[in-house]
Amino acid sequence: MKTPAILKVEGLTVKQGKRVLLEDLCFTVANKEFVGVIGENGCGKSSLLAHLSGTDDTANTQVRMNNRLLNSYDPKEMACQRAVMQQITTAPFGFLVEEILLLGRSRYKESTANALALINDVAQLLDIRHLIPRNIQTLSGGERQRVFLAKTILQLLNVGTRLHIADFTGKLLLLDEPTSALDIRHQKAVMVALQSLKQAGLAIICVSHDINLITPYCDTILLLANGGCLVKGPPKAVLTQHYLTQCFQTEIAVLYREDGSHFISF
Repeated sequence: MKTPAILKVEGLTVKQGKRVLLEDLCFTVANKEFVGVIGENGCGKSSLLAHLSGTDDTANTQVRMNNRLLNSYDPKEMACQRAVMQQITTAPFGFLVEEILLLGRSRYKESTANALALINDVAQLLDIRHLIPRNIQTLSGGERQRVFLAKTILQLLNVGTRLHIADFTGKLLLLDEPTSALDIRHQKAVMVALQSLKQAGLAIICVSHDINLITPYCDTILLLANGGCLVKGPPKAVLTQHYLTQCFQTEIAVLYREDGSHFISF
């Protein structure tokens, strides 16, 4: 049985000012689908996420989420259906990590006890429970990145649930380089955590330059180049020497392990 689409993009043009970055994009994203977005610097990956998030009005008639145009959502309703983690995260001076995480629950009417229970769940998932009492300004870049990922996930949890029984069906997580500041252990841990959320129904679109990291977790890859989507499909079909060399304009080798998985070398 085919999984229903949560996101449908039809003829989307992505601009930065008057400059056209991507033109006539068409694709769908299903519940329980992890989509990796890959391409050169400046090709429009982050701008695409901005359009898909509903923050750019030009996408309102070209993007549907749960069969509704983006402009049919009011901001509060939208914030409970999709969450965005941007590439650059800024923190208010002097805030505790717990206060940052509580901001992820600010759109919900719930008791502080319920909010703190969810914070504990997500903090455990991302290995940041020990950071909760800390001032956000004292954290390393990688620690801060995991805190903001936790805040983003908290935004999508329904009132009255707990993480281990949560149903994320119909909800969308947009991530822009969520592991760029992480060490190897935490990179893998974050990807495993995202995989568990996907299995609970969440649709994820993740921009990343680390092809080897995200590929094992992706169901679909969007390879962006030359003002559009060069190719879209399963990782093995997309991440070929032909397409990657064409996208990045440099010689790239695709190596295969004994288990059939592949590794990109350049």
